[in-house]
Amino acid sequence: LAGAQLSSDIPGLVGDARDPGVLGLAGLGSKHCAGVLALTDKDPVNLSIVMAVTLLRHDVPVIARANARGTAKAMREFGASAVVNPFERYGNYLVMRVRRPSTYRLLTWLLAAPGTLVSPDAEEHEDGLWVIASDDHFGPEIAADLEDAGLDSTLVDVDAAPDVEGAVGFIAGGSDDAQNLALAGHARLVDPDLFLAVRQRSKRNDALLRAFAPDSVFVPAQLTVQEALARVVTPDFWEFVAHVWEMPDDEAEVVLDRLLGVLGRGSPDSHRIVVGEHDTPAVVRRLRGGSVRLGDLFRHPADRDDVVAAVPVLVLRGDEHIYLPGDDEEMRSGDVLISVGTPRGLTEMADALHYDHVLEHLVSGEDVPATWLGRVVRGWFRRS
Repeated sequence: LAGAQLSSDIPGLVGDARDPGVLGLAGLGSKHCAGVLALTDKDPVNLSIVMAVTLLRHDVPVIARANARGTAKAMREFGASAVVNPFERYGNYLVMRVRRPSTYRLLTWLLAAPGTLVSPDAEEHEDGLWVIASDDHFGPEIAADLEDAGLDSTLVDVDAAPDVEGAVGFIAGGSDDAQNLALAGHARLVDPDLFLAVRQRSKRNDALLRAFAPDSVFVPAQLTVQEALARVVTPDFWEFVAHVWEMPDDEAEVVLDRLLGVLGRGSPDSHRIVVGEHDTPAVVRRLRGGSVRLGDLFRHPADRDDVVAAVPVLVLRGDEHIYLPGDDEEMRSGDVLISVGTPRGLTEMADALHYDHVLEHLVSGEDVPATWLGRVVRGWFRRS
């Protein structure tokens, strides 16, 4: 916090986060405390934070990182709102990258920082032996994920040159970035067509990894923060992410092509709207005597035959979840609408949500006066 080039001053407190008193000084007891993120790289510290928050502020959600499955289980049992195991999660991503490349492209694009370009096309990888070099519990975690997916793997020590003859993939998963890069370089010399995955601990080595260009890079902190932010900033958006996670590859390819066609190749923002007086007053007024189709809200105010750069991905209606709803879906008061789009596209939707004359034009195609007096005069002339 002291050395980072941030856009604003972020308050910080140096202390032992396992001490409930330190958490109290940080603001755990404040009525303004909206949640706690326990994202250190030490499992005992994160577990202590989860326990303290659950016992002292059970009304406050806590999202935690766990590097071991046993710790993750203990956190969930103690009441953590969500647990991110970056090692296990990366294994899931790796299997998806190999088995469902289109689903992988869609998922990672949705979770990337806004504006990040979608990854290049990739084909499903052939089955075969995976060699994993590791010196900590990362290796067994990845091996377990590969085994769960029906893929063969073998663990080797990071201090020896890996034997990758006959293998289809190699994972350089040690705790030292330079050693991982050296191992991956050796594997590429032995077999240039080998699928290479490299574990990276420090952001300082970004330039080296970009130059080396492995097939996959695992950055535990980055993966943890991506998921934590997705859960915190737009919690309902995570419902759609979880849906994408289970998508068959051919379905994900269709969805990705649709989103790219409307939004462009940069990763979109996510946006949440509740159909009610606060977020959508014009929609609420029209619903009292008429209907509003979902597709009408995404028409462009300047040309209703065009669309804004935004796409609805989920409607929450009570206990009902409508994923990728169609244009003909009729909106109801209380609906929660989750969309993805460019900042400009999401902004262009706002007029239809707040101004009756804009919404009427998009729904019916009629141009009506913007003011109340103008509408009264228009109605008088129509009656006469």
